[in-house]
Amino acid sequence: MVFTYLTLEERILAKTVCTLWCKICRSKSLWKSVNATALQSYTILCDISLNRHHIRYLKITPILLLKLLQYDDNVKFENLSHLNLALYHVDNAQIFKLISKRCSNIKMLKFKCCSAQTLKKAINATANLLLHELDIIFYGTDVNIPDITMLSECNPQLRKLSINTLSTGLLNYGVHSSKTIFSIRARNTSLCHNIFLNMPVIYTLSLLHLDETDINDDSLLIISKNAPNLNSVSIFGCKATDKGILILTSSCRKLEYFRMGNCLQKLSLYAISNECSTLMYIEARKTSLSSHMHLHELSTSCHHLHAIKLIDVTGLDDLAIEIIADNCAELKIAHFSGSSDITLTAVAYMLFKCRMLTELILKLCVSLSQTRNVNQLLSNTSSHKLLIKDLKNAHQSKAFEPLRNFKQQSTSSKFMLHLKPRFIQEDKEAGLISHDKMTTMMTKEALFKYSPTRHCELRTLDVGSCNNLTPESMVDITKFCPELRSLICLDCKQFMSLDAKVILHEIFQNCLFIRSICLGKHDTIYSSNYPL
Repeated sequence: MVFTYLTLEERILAKTVCTLWCKICRSKSLWKSVNATALQSYTILCDISLNRHHIRYLKITPILLLKLLQYDDNVKFENLSHLNLALYHVDNAQIFKLISKRCSNIKMLKFKCCSAQTLKKAINATANLLLHELDIIFYGTDVNIPDITMLSECNPQLRKLSINTLSTGLLNYGVHSSKTIFSIRARNTSLCHNIFLNMPVIYTLSLLHLDETDINDDSLLIISKNAPNLNSVSIFGCKATDKGILILTSSCRKLEYFRMGNCLQKLSLYAISNECSTLMYIEARKTSLSSHMHLHELSTSCHHLHAIKLIDVTGLDDLAIEIIADNCAELKIAHFSGSSDITLTAVAYMLFKCRMLTELILKLCVSLSQTRNVNQLLSNTSSHKLLIKDLKNAHQSKAFEPLRNFKQQSTSSKFMLHLKPRFIQEDKEAGLISHDKMTTMMTKEALFKYSPTRHCELRTLDVGSCNNLTPESMVDITKFCPELRSLICLDCKQFMSLDAKVILHEIFQNCLFIRSICLGKHDTIYSSNYPL
């Protein structure tokens, strides 16, 4: 139904069009979930009040909800189960008393506050609610430990507790006292190292984001032992080294989301264990590639990888992109910004191999430059380079070998045999190159056989600040992604001339869904100016 895609404001306006639309807009199914975050008009308050019996999920600002509950003493949300107030800070603690009286069947509550006094009143108010999930975002300095411990007393049926805090006291409670802690976000929080050194075994902990804290290798060792069910970990800007991260990723076999980088000691992708085969999202910033051999092992083991973001990673080159493209068939999001060694050859190869890719970000990739024609994009790399590079880099990984088991070592040795040149196997029906040959085998004939019925699903391409990229090459690249919706070319110096813009208009022929191309803050070219 089209009306399900309308916002709350649009739905309220739509009911004034005709009698039929008015009946449709009052349908129960349209009011199960309401997002009223920035709307505060009297009409909207009345509509929410009239349809309150149908609402199950409500996302609303604290001010608007307070007005709604104060507007009429008879207003009750009997069927409301999920309430999200976290877009703005709660300044008036009175709202929690009204929630406990008028929204008595709530099972999930999420709110944000800065005052320790407000947090205390919120905890007291939840005693009248049989909450199953509680999500607290507290940006205050600190709170009294006795006030926090009341959480367990007030909410005996609580199953999931999520905290996002700068408070050492609240973090300490979540780690040591809560039996239902589900997620912890503690950015810029001091004394994290001491808190996690003595942590008990927590089977319920699934998400742990400790960016810009003093977490180190010792802390990660304890976390890896006592939080076996971790699903999401982020450790940007910490004191951890490759050794600690390798231990963590080797122990947490359910890890799907992992972010690292910007640490005091520069990390490498070698730290991510290839035993962590469940990874679906990897993000690394200001790290090093370390070894193409390990990247092959990692990408092969993580065969369900959906997103990889390698930003400002040294050593990231065409060969690395080729390895990722060959082994990650389900890849949907790829960010390789800040790499000075990636060329158009790698970009074309990834677009050719990763058919499910929807987003590709290549900001500040200065090696993206001109090529003569699209047929040369896939003919310049050599599989022998990979063998030579890994032989040179082999000594760099010896320090970590004691931490890896025999199975991993045997896998590494088999990889060297895997790199021998192979024969071309062509799929005559689809006209595509077989999945298990290397880039060296890509020929002009293979590229000409590229089937237009099986192309990359790329929707977003960002090549901002790629100053060596030419308009001709940009046109060639878009031939691989006809489904493109958004093309961002901010501050590309070679796109600024009038002649360049005339060449770029060919992109509108390759990508029929693109209506405009943004070249700068006040510089955009439109498809309407270049009729086909």
